[in-house]
Amino acid sequence: MKEKKRSIPLESDDLKPIRSLHDLFQTAKGFYRSRILLVANRLNLFTILGEAKLGSQEISRRLNSDPRATRILLDALVAMGLLSKFKDVYAVRQLVKRYLSRGSSECKADLLGHYDYMWGNWLHLEEGVMGKPAPRVDLLSDPHINRTFINAMYILHNEQAVRYANLLNLKRVRKMMDLGGGGGSFSIAFTKKNPNLRSIIVDLPNTVRITEKIVKSQRLSSRITFQNVDFFNDSGWFCGDDFDLIFISYVLHCERPEKNRFLLRKAYNSLKPGGQILINDYPLSISRTKPAGSAIFTVNLFLSTEGGNTYTQEEIKSWLEETGFVKVDSLNSYLSTGFKRIDFKPKKY
Repeated sequence: MKEKKRSIPLESDDLKPIRSLHDLFQTAKGFYRSRILLVANRLNLFTILGEAKLGSQEISRRLNSDPRATRILLDALVAMGLLSKFKDVYAVRQLVKRYLSRGSSECKADLLGHYDYMWGNWLHLEEGVMGKPAPRVDLLSDPHINRTFINAMYILHNEQAVRYANLLNLKRVRKMMDLGGGGGSFSIAFTKKNPNLRSIIVDLPNTVRITEKIVKSQRLSSRITFQNVDFFNDSGWFCGDDFDLIFISYVLHCERPEKNRFLLRKAYNSLKPGGQILINDYPLSISRTKPAGSAIFTVNLFLSTEGGNTYTQEEIKSWLEETGFVKVDSLNSYLSTGFKRIDFKPKKY
């Protein structure tokens, strides 16, 4: 199963290496364009201009912002190709109106909002490397930040979820646990593909409240249900032991190996004999340097989690085998799989 190029890049997508002096300095000042885009998104500029063409003075009035600074920001957005300008009147380009105006059904502004929150962590990279305490943006507890994060994950993973639904053999799956299901992309895609499949999304209460609305918007509330569980820290959680499939997507990279092993043991006990586990996570070479996107994403995990890391498939497969899974294999560079033994006798963990 080969991954194809996506319209929205995943964190692991490879990046061009720095090969010249020009590349070096373009990278060094790359935050110029990033901050212009992210701040404009935070100010809802693209939504304001998605509704009407406006002059800089009127935009400044609506934002209650400094007129001169607003005009400078608007002109930079024109230079970047995001806005157009005729005399002193600004308008959004069609691409921006489609994807960054909150009046659009295809709006993906929350993904930019998530990157904007991550900027707060990246400001403290030096302190982190030097082993000094640094503030961290809390993605899970703050309701507004969590809503932006979960909506961003839904946007980011939709394409991959639909592709997996078309490529994986889900015909015999009747009951699935989406462990750490986040925005629900994979449960939604899988249940749409298999009308006989029911999924339980297991996640934290704040996340569940947001994802319930996403699932309702897809008219799947009767087939996708939820359970509030702090699955990394609550040793007593139990959702049943008769699941055909447990899907764990972009979860293991949030924690240390010992917590991941604990989670896999809980997953094993939740499967029926012969049931399957699928783990979807960012690929990383044994050297831990490729793809470049994954290696750089590991820095983001270092800054935004207590013990998160990007893991190689060899590490993940070794955890599966330690847990007792058989037929452990890789389906592509993202997906690892294994099956519960048919002759399994329950153990207590």
